[in-house]
Amino acid sequence: MHKKYRTLYVFIICNIGFVFVYIYKNNTIMALSFAKQKDEKYHCMLKEKKNKLMHQLCMIQNKADIKQFAQQMLQMEPISLKQIRTVDHE
Repeated sequence: MHKKYRTLYVFIICNIGFVFVYIYKNNTIMALSFAKQKDEKYHCMLKEKKNKLMHQLCMIQNKADIKQFAQQMLQMEPISLKQIRTVDHE
């Protein structure tokens, strides 16, 4: 009779253990799911920031805007041929 009860107790303890393992697994999956969502939001934010910076870089590299800025803000003038001098390498 004791052997029957012993196997029953082992069976019940194993089932309780399996329940705790199942709960732990589900909690881990939920935690990883939230971490993944957070990382995806951060990734999207970084992509938007990259796109804005690339747009700013393209705007900065526009030669017409650079020339206009140099002439208006810095009071620079286009170079003329009279200002160019050649140096002989003798």
